[in-house]
Amino acid sequence: MKINLNIPQSWNELNQKQFERIALLFSTAEPSFIRDIKLLKILVDAKWWQLKKKANFRLFLKQVPYCIYNEEDKEKYEGWKHFIDFLLKENNRTNFIPLIKVGKKTYFAPADRIQNLDAEEFAVADDLHIRFRETQNPEYLQYLFHVLYSETEERKPFDKNKLEKQINKKVPMATLVITEMTYFGCKNYIANKFKKAFPKSTKKETGTRKGFGKVIQAMAKGDLSKLPIIERTNIYKFMQQFQDDIEEYNKQKIKK
Repeated sequence: MKINLNIPQSWNELNQKQFERIALLFSTAEPSFIRDIKLLKILVDAKWWQLKKKANFRLFLKQVPYCIYNEEDKEKYEGWKHFIDFLLKENNRTNFIPLIKVGKKTYFAPADRIQNLDAEEFAVADDLHIRFRETQNPEYLQYLFHVLYSETEERKPFDKNKLEKQINKKVPMATLVITEMTYFGCKNYIANKFKKAFPKSTKKETGTRKGFGKVIQAMAKGDLSKLPIIERTNIYKFMQQFQDDIEEYNKQKIKK
């Protein structure tokens, strides 16, 4: 009997509710098998009135094993665990929830893959992301949300000195968590694109690398008049220049 569950196959295909429930589940200490069943159930996303879909899901679990490994290659296996693999590997979510409504306020997301952030915004966001991963202090999530989301559809020039006044403590915790996870997915995307700027040993770090604020200062080479220009540089152009500088430095080092 063919069973069609029609489930997401990537992080970016998750809807907001699925994303929030998965983020919450990852923050718990569930045994891996129980967690995996819950992850699959979230992906199936059967509503209470979708009786046929719920019945198909139960039948699917009865008919399809959790995991059967290939004896010659343990990396290759069959079973329903295959459907949740993308959630258990690297976070590559790069699409933010476009609009977040909190009371009468509407917040507008940055572009996918944070393509419209400048170098200073990225540096501040990355520092907050790292501090949250180190401490699990939700206050860092509040600040990170307001760095990434704008109160106007067209983003205004970033001013970190005004950030504290913008904090809205009514933004739901689930929204804050998935915003941080999406930022992390975007960071992973950038790390894969600019490998020299993110050495392999630190690409999946949880918060030990020094912030990019110091990189911005280093690129100014002591000329403070250059700082505002560098800070306003698009993050992708900044990363490309940073990577080019690293490659040039390595070439000069070899010549010596």
